[in-house]
Amino acid sequence: MTKPKPNYTPSRADINNAPALFIYEMEMLRGTIDALQFSASARHDKVLRCAFLESALVHARNLLDFFLGVPSSHDDVLACHVVKGYTPPPTILDYLSSCRSDINKTLSHLTYSRVALKRSWPLQIFRMELDSAYAKFLSLLPESKRAEWEV
Repeated sequence: MTKPKPNYTPSRADINNAPALFIYEMEMLRGTIDALQFSASARHDKVLRCAFLESALVHARNLLDFFLGVPSSHDDVLACHVVKGYTPPPTILDYLSSCRSDINKTLSHLTYSRVALKRSWPLQIFRMELDSAYAKFLSLLPESKRAEWEV
């Protein structure tokens, strides 16, 4: 598992904005997964289904990076910026972590080794892992800060 890389020191304003940014990611992850599962339109419209799927994968990857402390740019919001001494939850995110490269290939890179579009993505497993990591993260926050991070 990747160690956190807190190479950016967020300002007070950054820290104050972080909960809203995080909540957006969680809401979009959950909403797109629910839409894929429960929306008749998504089941019957390939473009809509792919849009929801790709959105879910982007938000899952963003949340994975948040919890693991994997910055892809200099100012990524990371859990280790919010909770002093935070370390990624051991094994909670193993399956999603193992899919990170495939997600990147599917979404961001048009390459010859691109993951086949017919790949089955276990979104419910991703959601369970991220919900577990989120519960652990919330438990590490000071009680006075938890409400602003709750989704």
